[in-house]
Amino acid sequence: MRVVEVDYANIIGRGIKFPFRIDPSTGRIAIQNSSTKIEAEERIKQSIAQILGTRVGERPGLREFGSYLDDLPFEPNDEEFDSYVEYIVTDAITKWEKRVKIAEVIISRENLDDGLVDIQIKFIILATQEEGNMIYPHFVSM
Repeated sequence: MRVVEVDYANIIGRGIKFPFRIDPSTGRIAIQNSSTKIEAEERIKQSIAQILGTRVGERPGLREFGSYLDDLPFEPNDEEFDSYVEYIVTDAITKWEKRVKIAEVIISRENLDDGLVDIQIKFIILATQEEGNMIYPHFVSM
C-alpha cells in the first residue's frame, strides 16, 4: 500500500485567524497555517462559521458575503423552517467556501426551549475527498 503525504498548507492555504486577533508573541495580526488535517478542517470550520454568522450586507466592500440565517427569527419553527434553513446554509457555503462540498445539513431542535437550533453540517474537502463535520449553533426568537 502506497502512503501519499498531503500538503494541507498548499491545499487549504493560510490566512488571518478567525476570530480576528493579535499574536501576542509578534504583535502582528495572527495568521493561521494549515499543515495538518486537523488544522485544515478547523480552518474550514472557522470559515463556515464566519459565513453563517455574517448577515448579507454587513461586510463593507463585499456586501453580498454571508448568509440569510439571521433573517429567520419570526419564521414558524416547523419542517418548512428546517428546509429553509438547510437551503440557506447550503447556498451560502456553496457560494463562499469553494474548498468544500456540502454532503448533508441536519437541523436539531433539542435545545429549542433555550432558543437554540443546532445545525449539523457534513462536508467533503474537495482537494482530498476527506469528510468533515461541524455543529453551528443558531439562536432563534420564539
